[in-house]
Amino acid sequence: MEWRGVNVSKEAMSKLKVGCENASEHYRVELEKLGMTNPGSPNQFIGLMDRLGLSRYFHQKTKTGKFSTKDETLETLEGIHPAVRMFRLYRKYNKIAGEEWLSGLLTGSDGRLHPKHIQLGAHTGRNSCTLPNLAGIGKNFRPVVTAPPGRCILDPDLSQVEVGVTGGEYNDSDLLRAFNSGDVYAGMAQSFYKNELSEEDQAMHPLDFKKKHKSLRDNMKTFVLAILFNAQADLIATVFSISLKEAEKQRT
Repeated sequence: MEWRGVNVSKEAMSKLKVGCENASEHYRVELEKLGMTNPGSPNQFIGLMDRLGLSRYFHQKTKTGKFSTKDETLETLEGIHPAVRMFRLYRKYNKIAGEEWLSGLLTGSDGRLHPKHIQLGAHTGRNSCTLPNLAGIGKNFRPVVTAPPGRCILDPDLSQVEVGVTGGEYNDSDLLRAFNSGDVYAGMAQSFYKNELSEEDQAMHPLDFKKKHKSLRDNMKTFVLAILFNAQADLIATVFSISLKEAEKQRT
């Protein structure tokens, strides 16, 4: 992909542009109802959060005391109020809708896009690309990338790998056992919610438990990833509707 670019669909790009324009307009209207005359303004957003008594969640623990409206911050905090998701998605869709590549201006004569790749471009050490950032448009928009005639696209997924890597790094036998159980989050949910489950549910294969108790499994996934990515106790308490004391206990 780095050398030859990727084959793209003009029709899919056109649909994506229109869809992003419609979505950004929808969230603009909703944010305007909440008093944001400039829906993309970080200052107005923090002002809204302040009026709702939620600005403390966006306060960075730095000497400057600045507030963060980075996308990763917003994504983590979406559960505290609907306006957080509205603001995040407005910025996302408005940005994508305005990118030149969706109008075909960056498509080569070969019908392919040739992004600029940056090795170790992300702070996590991953590859990133620009002009356009195809790696960051999200799975819902991936149909813009198509396989040329006679070829196909494969999508490998390192499912639940974060828990496996953590278990291996810290030699945690319980995490490794859960990782190898068939569904790590279902397996961990069976242990975490043990006192609330019947003996039959406790003995159930994790894949069967996932089908029967999807909400418990999904709660466990959110909680585990929040811990791995260093979410603080006050956020966990808010997202899971538990006391700060209980959140601090579960976090440790």
